[in-house]
Amino acid sequence: MLNQLGYRAFEVSIVRSRLWEDERVVIPNNDALKEYAKGYYDGLDREMVLAFVLDDINQLLGVYEVSRGGNSEAEIDPQNVFRPAILLNGSKIILTHNHPTGDLRPSEGDIRSAKAMFMLASLIDLEMSDNLVFNAETGEYRSVHAEPEFRRWLNSDLLRINDQTQVYPEHDFLYRSNAEGDEVDEEQLDENDYV
Repeated sequence: MLNQLGYRAFEVSIVRSRLWEDERVVIPNNDALKEYAKGYYDGLDREMVLAFVLDDINQLLGVYEVSRGGNSEAEIDPQNVFRPAILLNGSKIILTHNHPTGDLRPSEGDIRSAKAMFMLASLIDLEMSDNLVFNAETGEYRSVHAEPEFRRWLNSDLLRINDQTQVYPEHDFLYRSNAEGDEVDEEQLDENDYV
């Protein structure tokens, strides 16, 4: 079909289908996510970024390839990160990527990107639950959000933006305070659980 200017016109339709027919996949923490992410990175000789989209109760809605790069980096376009989450009506995103060298230490670019994605997600009311670096050969991972530089940024710079948010280092998640500054009473959670 040609449009008015004589160029081919294409139609795109989005179809939502269940990936797992008989069971719902729940990913309550990074260890559970590791089992699903490992297979995507097996034998890969370059960096690849994946977005795992979850709903409010940590059910996996979809896994999307955000980008592929070279053997030392992969550029991340925010549109490719957030579009699938919005289309799937997700509420949480976990980004993962591999380091083909096997070194799990996040680079400066990894930390800078994690900060940017965290801020962008908060602007559109999505939770960036974590950003993980994987080693497919060993199955090990490392959380960029647990890195000291990211934690310092979260505990100091980000708190100045919203003074009603408190980060408790003994837990790896945020608590919201009420107008009086009292901590909101929440269930005790395992430190690896997503809230």
